[in-house]
Amino acid sequence: MSVYTQSSNATLHEISASEHGRLVRLCAYLTGDRHAAEDLAQETLLVAWRLRERLVDPAQASVWLSAIARNVCRQWQRSRRREGAHLHQPRADDPLAMVWDEQIVDPFDLEVELERAELSTLLDQALELLPADTRAVLVQKYIKESSHAAIAQQLGVSENAVAVRLHRGKLAFREILNTQLRAAAEPFGMVAEMPYRQTRIWCPICGVHKLVGMYDHAAGRLDVRCPHCCQDAAPSIWQTDDGAVFGGAKQIRTALLRGMADAYQSYRKGLERGGFTCHSCRRPIPIRFGLPGGKHLDSYPTRRGMYLRCEACGCGSSSSLRMFVQSSPEVRAFWERHPQMRTLPEREIEIAGVAAVLFSFQSLTSAAHIDVVVADQTFECIDVAVFDT
Repeated sequence: MSVYTQSSNATLHEISASEHGRLVRLCAYLTGDRHAAEDLAQETLLVAWRLRERLVDPAQASVWLSAIARNVCRQWQRSRRREGAHLHQPRADDPLAMVWDEQIVDPFDLEVELERAELSTLLDQALELLPADTRAVLVQKYIKESSHAAIAQQLGVSENAVAVRLHRGKLAFREILNTQLRAAAEPFGMVAEMPYRQTRIWCPICGVHKLVGMYDHAAGRLDVRCPHCCQDAAPSIWQTDDGAVFGGAKQIRTALLRGMADAYQSYRKGLERGGFTCHSCRRPIPIRFGLPGGKHLDSYPTRRGMYLRCEACGCGSSSSLRMFVQSSPEVRAFWERHPQMRTLPEREIEIAGVAAVLFSFQSLTSAAHIDVVVADQTFECIDVAVFDT
């Protein structure tokens, strides 16, 4: 969520005007070229303008601008060295430039992956969490820009040893970004996607494909998908980042079933009460019928749903009516007895003058099926009929 406003636009303009002279002097000191310093200072302000949404605290503007200036000057110096040597170098953003000088292949490149203006800040945070020897070699390479030979001489090791330490240091740095600093690294695209793995759970929509899932027990994240049903507008069968609902589950299946049970109870109570209380700010939230943004999921067998959105803090959740019905105790129990089941298309019916929706879940290995009738306007369960053989 962006914190940038029109007032911060004006604030950055005022800061830039007052910082211009200092930036010129800083760039001249960093490059030793007084003639280029003016242009580099202007480039620094242009970069700052492009990244202005990230200036959350104007009191830190000088530090922020200095970090940008250092990276602008480093890039200028590298460019000058390349031009002087008349050598062709791959661009820093070239996806093919993935090979170390020492031929160590590593797809995680600090200077490519991190926003240059924020490299020092993230490194400072991560360095405190690294072992001293790892921290030393990373500082020499990425902060002081020392050569491998210079680092080897300072540490009293071979250049190959330096290359290995840098490689391991980058792996450790990546691990920190994906764990302790995950929240800070996510906005910059530095967090690796959790791997999805095949499960033994049949998709409850089509019944013919096994689900793939990602379960991060430590972070409390679960995302379960069908490779056939979850395409385009339907990204997941079920997902949440509320680890409290899993009850310490270690396996995807257990976490999924516990999450479904918790979601059903939560939405059922919310429907009875007419709303929820926000878990974050404790303000009341009304239930909204439909799907977020008015969109529908074409590959799901229902276009009905409900969602929550707290206007105060932005928290929210959503559920299709199909998933709500499938998460009910009766359908979950049927799914346990008949693991390979499918969801039939919903049918609009009328019972005693009340508009309703009929959901049917059918076993693919027997004639068993379960029908659930839900009121179309209130989502209240009207009837459940189980035909088990």
